[in-house]
Amino acid sequence: MRQFLGVAMGSAWIFAGCAPADEPLQEASWLQSAYFDWDLFNHRVSALRFGFAGEDVELAVVGGTSTTNTPADLDDTCDPSTCQEFPFEDVSFAQIGWGRVVSDEVVMGLGTVTLEVPQGGATGQFDIALPRIPEGEVVALLAGFTVNTDHPLSGDEPACYRPEYGWHPRRFTLAIDAITIDEPSDKGIVEVTARFDAGPTLEPERACIDDVVSRSVVTVEVDVLLLAGVDDVSTEVVNSSATYPIGPGGRREPAAQPEVAPSPLETNAPLVGWSSLDFAFDSGEDRGSYLRSFGFVLGPDGAAGVATNFSPFTQLTDFAYAFEGTLEALQLDGDIETGTVTVERLLPSLDGSDQPVVQRFSR
Repeated sequence: MRQFLGVAMGSAWIFAGCAPADEPLQEASWLQSAYFDWDLFNHRVSALRFGFAGEDVELAVVGGTSTTNTPADLDDTCDPSTCQEFPFEDVSFAQIGWGRVVSDEVVMGLGTVTLEVPQGGATGQFDIALPRIPEGEVVALLAGFTVNTDHPLSGDEPACYRPEYGWHPRRFTLAIDAITIDEPSDKGIVEVTARFDAGPTLEPERACIDDVVSRSVVTVEVDVLLLAGVDDVSTEVVNSSATYPIGPGGRREPAAQPEVAPSPLETNAPLVGWSSLDFAFDSGEDRGSYLRSFGFVLGPDGAAGVATNFSPFTQLTDFAYAFEGTLEALQLDGDIETGTVTVERLLPSLDGSDQPVVQRFSR
């Protein structure tokens, strides 16, 4: 695609209160869009980061050893013929869409929850402190996320596959399930669900992945922006899907995979953000999917979830996906700014401990 387009329901609560005089200005950012497109081939998912650090955006897109040119590291007891890695270097086109709100009428709070996510997902609660609970509605938006597959497998049985090389996703979900306001302590209690279900490859040379895929555990961090004192909130659901047959050319010349266009939105509210994202990937036979491009986008033309696996010579299967996302549209008093940061060639990097390097870019 290489252009910026800028399912649980987010909950809104109404509380009455008296706003103090001379309320200081508050400022916060939230995530409108996150997108990557590998330059050469499709890949696993081993690390993702789309979020913010002060005035900068944070980005990381890593797709295993075939993007970082990392040689396989196997124990002597493992069979290299069934645990093959293909060290190579690839770069991605990456974009992040951001929104920023500045207001002395709306109260804002930011928080992050870290979840250890097995097959089937995980749910957690965390607190977000607020200066006060003003009159108006309260809503939570996704402000960023991190995915890292470098987590030990569940169970104690030995294994040859190294999870930091990545998994092939079948399902990916981020959802703000509920908000509970504790007025005496001026805090919001936010419940979040994350899901990252990996699937087998059904490839003989990667049998060691399939042997342990049911034991996968992925670390997912979810950044949440809580806004209290909003004038009005409306919810809109976005659905996107596509089916891409590999075509008569097979692996050598797979059929093109044009990404879906954004769907126009009903809302014209000044502030719009996501409260849930749910992707289901289908490469046939319940296997996991290699991804060439992936993202959710929100912009003037509307909103969509996109995914492809197009990859000449390395594409093995047909591909299909379905996306459902929930948008919260807010009316509020304040200054709202939106924009995008584009990185034409984002190089996936690992540090001395083989952890993904999160790179910062100015807005």
